[in-house]
Amino acid sequence: MSNVMDMLVKLGYEAASIGSNVLPCTLSKEGKPVGFLMQDFSVQLLPEHEAKRDSIMKAVSFSLDYQGLETLQNEFKLTQYQNVVLTATYDYEDEKPVFNIYRLDSDKNLILLNSLDDKAAAAKGFASLSGLVEGNISVPTRETNRIGRFVESIKQKGFFLSTSVEDAFRSYDILDSENHVVGYIGKNNRVTLTAENERVRRTLSDAYAQISTDRELIPGFFDRLKEKLKEIGLALKVIFTRSGQHYTIQNERHQEVATVSENHEVTYTDQATKEQMAKIDAMVEQIKRENLSKEQVLEQEVRQIESRQQTRTEEWEEKTEVAAAIDTQLLISTVLSNPQLTARLVQAVLTNEEILAQLNADLSNQLKGVALVEKQPDQRAEQVISAALSPEEVSISEAFHKDLEMLQTLDGFNQEKYSAMQQQMIVSYGTSDLQEFEQKLQQGDYKAPASLPDKLKVSHKKAGRQNTAVRQARNDHQKEQNTEKERA
Repeated sequence: MSNVMDMLVKLGYEAASIGSNVLPCTLSKEGKPVGFLMQDFSVQLLPEHEAKRDSIMKAVSFSLDYQGLETLQNEFKLTQYQNVVLTATYDYEDEKPVFNIYRLDSDKNLILLNSLDDKAAAAKGFASLSGLVEGNISVPTRETNRIGRFVESIKQKGFFLSTSVEDAFRSYDILDSENHVVGYIGKNNRVTLTAENERVRRTLSDAYAQISTDRELIPGFFDRLKEKLKEIGLALKVIFTRSGQHYTIQNERHQEVATVSENHEVTYTDQATKEQMAKIDAMVEQIKRENLSKEQVLEQEVRQIESRQQTRTEEWEEKTEVAAAIDTQLLISTVLSNPQLTARLVQAVLTNEEILAQLNADLSNQLKGVALVEKQPDQRAEQVISAALSPEEVSISEAFHKDLEMLQTLDGFNQEKYSAMQQQMIVSYGTSDLQEFEQKLQQGDYKAPASLPDKLKVSHKKAGRQNTAVRQARNDHQKEQNTEKERA
């Protein structure tokens, strides 16, 4: 019961679009033509079927009144308070709306409390059963997209809306440039014209009829396909039956060149040319790409990353080993630069028998190789320098390695975020390269300046790094724009 066509199909009718749009469309019953459903949702019937006009219009009106509302077990959900729900459905045998009041149990099952064919009485019953104050409450009716597009269209033609105060069943009056009422929009979202001027009536009527209803009657994929087929002289014909919606593509001679299934698969007939087949396939693929959700795009990126990672397993293992060694070095530097942590570490070691025994064994082996150690003064110097890092330098080193780990993660996964992260590291540390950072760290580039001149020098250096990063970002952006222009 999602749209007008569903209602008509349940009444036993079939609808087939005419031309390139869904409306107007032909109506038939049991294979015999009955009439037409027009763009303004009015019906034109053959003389022998005029007796069915009232039956058809009742169903169409009901569908338009509640078009777009949430459905609950094939009924339109009007409102809910606590665990009581008010819905609207249609009785096809008696040809009238029915308003049901339900209670939701603990398992979210609907238990019918009352069923009424009067909207006001149903609203009162809902207010009473749900715990609201008794009285006639208004049942919300969502403004349809079609009415919204109609309003935008007439505003462009010099008309405007004013809240109606004359009648309770009116929502808005339609005014011309001289503030004369020429029509109104009712509470049921129906447009009624009252203007006596034929030109004004025709302008408003054409605006209402020309507003596309296809996005309300067919899924977005087929609405987009219909518009693109027009560009190459083809038309999408839609047929609504009890077995579902059927989509065919016709050429200028109204010959069927292809059918499109609801899962977007195209089957061509002998009437289709190779050129038409190629263009239709390209259109379908383009629309599918446009309709890909962000989750699907992300899923594709993850699969690509996993594929690349399989070919780079050894490289990642090496990086992991290096990262582990760096983490260990940072831990040692942090502990040794803090006397309190060092004392606690020594106490913990000396009170653990297993670690103490292992240390004794290791010290014995090291004493045997004293001569070899003395031949490697550079390594000892490196350890002394590492241990002599200030707490500020240790914090900077930890921050750099965390950022570097994130940068390596983004490599090949999200190039835009990778570039932004890299520029940020250059601004913060002067480099994004590990070896260059270690060299700067050992040279004391990250020591806190003690004097005002030193602080000024550091500020100048940081400003220079920021300017360089900004220029680099601008150059990258300009390259991307040039690349997009070349592609276009």
